[in-house]
Amino acid sequence: MLSTFEIRNFRTFSHLPIQRFGRVNLIVGRNCVGKTALLEALWLYAARMRPGALHQLLWERQELVAEVDSESQDFEVDVRALFHGRTYLPESQNQITLGPIDSPESRIGLRLSYVERELSSEPAPPTYVEIRDEGTGSPEGEVFPALVVSVGGQEQYLVRRYESWFRSLRRFPMRGPESLPPFLRAETVDEDMIGHWWDSVSLRESEARVVAYLNVLAPVERINLIGSPRRRSSRVFMVRLRGEKNPQPLKSLGDGVERMFRTAVAIEYARRSIETSQLDLLPTPAFSRELAGNILLVDEVESGIHYTAIAKYWEMIFALAHELDVQVFATTHSWDCVLGFQHAVAQTEPNEGFLIRLEKKDDKCRAVVFNREELSIVTRENIEVR
Repeated sequence: MLSTFEIRNFRTFSHLPIQRFGRVNLIVGRNCVGKTALLEALWLYAARMRPGALHQLLWERQELVAEVDSESQDFEVDVRALFHGRTYLPESQNQITLGPIDSPESRIGLRLSYVERELSSEPAPPTYVEIRDEGTGSPEGEVFPALVVSVGGQEQYLVRRYESWFRSLRRFPMRGPESLPPFLRAETVDEDMIGHWWDSVSLRESEARVVAYLNVLAPVERINLIGSPRRRSSRVFMVRLRGEKNPQPLKSLGDGVERMFRTAVAIEYARRSIETSQLDLLPTPAFSRELAGNILLVDEVESGIHYTAIAKYWEMIFALAHELDVQVFATTHSWDCVLGFQHAVAQTEPNEGFLIRLEKKDDKCRAVVFNREELSIVTRENIEVR
């Protein structure tokens, strides 16, 4: 479990150290201060900056550029958007670094460089060697820009060939067998991804826990995922309520029930994703799985939840996170959400939950961390922290 975190040269952050994390962390702050960017940094770290994660993050933010001289009118993800100030050329030495403050060997880096393809007469996958400058390659070799991912002293090159960083991923975000940490975004809901998460936890004790927590808002007995009558390739969630003979769509129970369902399924999947993921892109003894651990990111966590149910919602999150050993990071703009969070924190052990306020001044960002006692004062005195 992450206890500290440091970000350098990622999106809005030139440098952001966070000195303390708990099992459940609520991030607050004004618009454009970097709350979602912090979640993205944590998500990329937990995913070890795998190609599918980098592509999906940029694709879902619609950070795209049209391919030059392309008759197909395809779009390519804009990797410049990842770097602070959109500066990423090798001479700028603007390397992204993510990881624990107190464990330098477990940090992950991302930078742009140039590589030369080594010529070989053997029919084998291409190999590359890094060069310092685009113009310093040998006359015989091919030179390409490359994103260099470093984990624990080992590096892998994501080479830009055929005018594309991720040629096999250029049309659609990454889905399916590559298991990435669950991330519930505020603006988009990938129903296919929720279905994938459900497939991994259904018919297990995980399913019983999800149903039990849904009963906080509705008397649900069973949940099933069936083919959609509208689109042959998609599926919909159906539920049967206690005392009812016929099932009905989960969506018909309202946004609050649907949000609680997605959150509970995501936490259950977070526990299993480490067990089933292909995290060995860069296998190194120095990178501890416990540091990234089982992680869930939730943007605008209160979305769809009525203010009268937020306290119960947070109690569910704390209970599942503790039982399944999952670390949760969420954002909010809602004061009711802060109050509900404080109510849940007050019922837990010390250091289980922290409120983290991001503040920005003169392009510099800092994180102020509130523990259980300080959060109690904030809510009792109605101190504005959002």
